[in-house]
Amino acid sequence: GMGVVLAPALGPSLGGLLLTTTIMSLGFFYVANSYTISHWLRADMMEPERCRAWQEHIGATLLAFLRP
Repeated sequence: GMGVVLAPALGPSLGGLLLTTTIMSLGFFYVANSYTISHWLRADMMEPERCRAWQEHIGATLLAFLRP
């Protein structure tokens, strides 16, 4: 999972709550707004491939944020 990928990048100054809240927020936004986004883009945002792509994007975003 994403936690395994991010674990090496975590420093002692980054609180687990902040990281967890960020991951949850990005995931919740996608799921909570999937119907609206699907209608707007005329694409099923809950297709497994699109969900995996969003998970990868969350991981890449967090790694970019954590990178010194």
